Amino acid sequence: QRHLLDVHEAQRDWVAATAIADQLIAQAEESGQSATGQGQPAQQLRGHYLCEQADAALESGDKATAGEFYEAALRDQNQDLRARMSLAKLRLSAGDPEAALTHFRVIMGSGRNCTPELLELLSEICAVQDNGSQYLAALEEYYALQSSSLLALALAGELEKQRGLIDSPVPPRVTNVVTVDLLAKPVTGGVPAVAIGTPSTTAVKHWSKPMVDAGSNLIVALDYDSPDAALELAKRLDPATVRLKVGKQLFTLAGPDIVRSLLGQGFDIFLDLKFHDIPTTVAKAVKAADELGVWMVNVHASGGSRMMRAAREALNDSPKPPLLVAVTVLTSMDQEDLAELGCNDAPIDRVCQLAALAESAGLDGVVCSAAEAAVLSARQRDGFLLVTPGIRLAGDEAGDQRRIVTPESAVADGATHLVVGRSITASDDPAKTAADIRASLGAHASG
Repeated sequence: QRHLLDVHEAQRDWVAATAIADQLIAQAEESGQSATGQGQPAQQLRGHYLCEQADAALESGDKATAGEFYEAALRDQNQDLRARMSLAKLRLSAGDPEAALTHFRVIMGSGRNCTPELLELLSEICAVQDNGSQYLAALEEYYALQSSSLLALALAGELEKQRGLIDSPVPPRVTNVVTVDLLAKPVTGGVPAVAIGTPSTTAVKHWSKPMVDAGSNLIVALDYDSPDAALELAKRLDPATVRLKVGKQLFTLAGPDIVRSLLGQGFDIFLDLKFHDIPTTVAKAVKAADELGVWMVNVHASGGSRMMRAAREALNDSPKPPLLVAVTVLTSMDQEDLAELGCNDAPIDRVCQLAALAESAGLDGVVCSAAEAAVLSARQRDGFLLVTPGIRLAGDEAGDQRRIVTPESAVADGATHLVVGRSITASDDPAKTAADIRASLGAHASG
């Protein structure tokens, strides 16, 4: 059944996937054990599949059916953030702001950190009711209720803005909405509330210089234990058609020299070292990567907004800065892994939180699984890069990646760049395999 779930998810057959989840739940009830599928509780999976069916109904214009699916998802998981938020927006669009406000209160009561969307939703509810004073009153009410949460910090910043105390759009420190010192008043000068997917609400100076990444979107991961093997593979590939990723293992073995050698062969290099340290250290590391001449470099979004902003600012004076992206949740991690770290969110919820944080810090994009790209592509600003590892060709083994997908499916879901490792590096003819992948993507795009 778990293998069938993989198949149905890859085919985006949510009806069949829901049926399998129902079977897992029924079997668990009979045996008295907890139901799981793909490392996640079956009820949580079922809620996800129901939301996918709801989204499909919305796309076809059937709001009534969409509402039924979202309601069903909430019956399974009352704290399902995606279903609750979607249902609130659906009720608001139907002219029922009170119902939307009820869902808003439930989300706030759950303590979930989805700050930008919540503020956007509250603003829309009050706008529908044409009552600005109600918006301010609601902000004050919810701030009092959530005084120790991340949402309270955002609410405090929005309160300052609504009261006319914020004059400058460029803060010395920026989070999703505004940085608030817990032992002091909110810092004035914060950016306006960031509505996910609405780039105009974020200070432009914190973004990279506008650019069109016109090169190949296919990145080959050089996951080798020998610099010679990596260089030998590079000789068999064309820098005009692929880019190369140098990760921790190869960089630790060969250092910056391996990067210089590959650059010398004409390749664009993604330096995948996932910097995660205090802001000053990360800023210096990112600057060193820039001076090395790499095309892309990454940091861990879980390092926080100050760390990511420091990395961004380290590139401000560079004539040709590398693309700066953030790792959200490692593709090897699932719900159980997150729970071990004290995070009870589903992977997709955690990814959305970190992606919003990275966007507000001015990064160029995030590293995420293909399944997550399907959600993020609809939420983040246009041009926000979605770099997707865990790509496998049909028939390949999954290895240690738990959230994988084929190249065609990844691009269909919104991925902008694909990281392919073993499917190419273990191939008898790596150049042909890379060419076949590019050809299949071209055929998919034209189809």
